Amino acid sequence: MGIGDGWLRLMTFDLALKVPQVKVRTYSTHYKVNSVDASDYAKWYKAEEKPKLTDEEYMKADDFTIDLTDFRTRFRKPARSAK
Repeated sequence: MGIGDGWLRLMTFDLALKVPQVKVRTYSTHYKVNSVDASDYAKWYKAEEKPKLTDEEYMKADDFTIDLTDFRTRFRKPARSAK
């Protein structure tokens, strides 16, 4: 395996949750599978990319969720000024 396998990151934003989230998944357009569903994914790439990680750590680095804990505070609608 190597370069040219069509791996890309897909990000799904869920702003309807109490704490909004971004879900990040790694998908191959060549294999038509998410990295977490490819049983040999770590074996194919880890040694070249991040050999010090365990297989589990490597897999988690390509499939994770980010909680946007301060999203509502940072991006709330500004208060309308009274005239």
